[in-house]
Formats: sequence, structure tokens, C-alpha cells
Amino acid sequence: MKKIIIYSLCLSSIIACKKTDNFSEENKVPVTSQSVQKQIEFGNKQLKQITQGVAMLAKDKEFISFVHKEVKKKFDGEYEVLIQDLQRNSNWSQKMDLPIINDALNAFKNIDGSNYYPQIYIPKFQNDEDLKR
Repeated sequence: MKKIIIYSLCLSSIIACKKTDNFSEENKVPVTSQSVQKQIEFGNKQLKQITQGVAMLAKDKEFISFVHKEVKKKFDGEYEVLIQDLQRNSNWSQKMDLPIINDALNAFKNIDGSNYYPQIYIPKFQNDEDLKR
């Protein structure tokens, strides 16, 4: 089950985010002005940080249950939940208030005037729903 959550985190993070426009710490050039490869590397680095931060919590069965409950709400019609929405829960807010997560989430803000929201997507829930039909 932990492998499914970690896989889902990685997959959903890639699906959830788009081209970024944050400044590279190395040369202060907007990422969108850099090569596509550099943009992908930047996005992957941020998504990996989020995944690592959430994966630390995935060792807790209560957290896994909480994530499943939130994902099943299908806030936008899909089996997904925004990382920032998980942080708003009073039981998990302190544990999810990790610099590794917050810094990476902030990297997706104000990109060409838009904000992007990494999320957890659990395709197994959709598959199970489809099989019941």
C-alpha cells in the first residue's frame, strides 16, 4: 500500500504541475527562459522534495487513511487531493509543515502570474470504480 501511495505521489505530481517560472538559484534566470531540459529538471527537483516530505508521513497508517478519505472526496471529479489541502487539516498541519514541502510548493507559485498545485492522485480508486460498473 505504501508503494502505491508513493507511486501515486510521483505520478500525480508530474500530472499536476506545468511549466515553471521560478528563478534558478544558480543564475537567477527564470526557468521558463531556460531550456526545456532545465525546466523539467527544476520541476522534477521540486516534485521530488514534496514526494520525500509526504513519504515520511506515509509510514503512519492514520495518515494513509486520511489521504484516502480526502482523495475519495473527488474535489474536482478525480481521485486526487491537493498537497496544500492536506496541510490544512489540524491533525496533520504541523507534521506537514516541513520546509522541504513548503519550499517546493512555493516554487510553483506565481509562475507567469499563475499558481500550480501539486496533488496526490490514486488511480487505483478510479480503476476500482470502473470495474464496479
